[in-house]
Amino acid sequence: PRLAGITIIKVEMTPDMKKTFIYYSSSNSFSDVKNKDLLIGLSKVKGFIRSTLSKRLNMRRTPEINFKEDISDLWRMNGFLLIDKPSGRTSASCVYSLRKILKIKKIGHCGTLDPLATGVLPLCIGEATKFSNYISDQSKEYEVEVLFGVQTSTGDLEGEEIYNKPFNLNKDELKLSLHKLLGVQYQVPPMYSAIKFKGKPLYAWVRKGVYFLRKSREVYISSLEILYCEGSKSKMRVACSK
Repeated sequence: PRLAGITIIKVEMTPDMKKTFIYYSSSNSFSDVKNKDLLIGLSKVKGFIRSTLSKRLNMRRTPEINFKEDISDLWRMNGFLLIDKPSGRTSASCVYSLRKILKIKKIGHCGTLDPLATGVLPLCIGEATKFSNYISDQSKEYEVEVLFGVQTSTGDLEGEEIYNKPFNLNKDELKLSLHKLLGVQYQVPPMYSAIKFKGKPLYAWVRKGVYFLRKSREVYISSLEILYCEGSKSKMRVACSK
């Protein structure tokens, strides 16, 4: 039965009939404040429950009443959740935060966004984790801003600048160069990437000064669109495979 937003799941009594455990679920499971108020309310009805048990079961001594939250329904949450990942957070940290909020351990992310990147990060929950590969293998679309004439140690803005030369873009020449990249390409993953080797991402190895030879990977670029081009900067929209 439902009472004030709670559902009684089951009632158990110890063999000596001295203690009774009442398991409940609540629609306020994710709110610490509401949970506290709920526990206060439940403690106030213990006397009523004990007297009811005494009358219905014809007991001289009524058992001690204990309330326990049953979270088994929460563990049965299954599906996909799309979040807008902010810059500065890793994909893994988003998973850890959601596990804490939902009180569910079986959560993973479908693909990885770099900490600097922002945008849609699909998360799989419960039984949906079995299908995460199907989501990860789908084509993706990115918007990226490129600064030409500058090279860093990591290939992004976080690395140390190791090369800098003035560069002026020509939109027509850039468009022609991008057109040559369409279709099947073979790319060697950079060391500063989340691709794992022996259980650790490559960037974790390189931070220890360890480098590996990487095999090239086949990718497919279906479209490359120039959104703007000015000076040495250009913003592009890329649609590609995994």
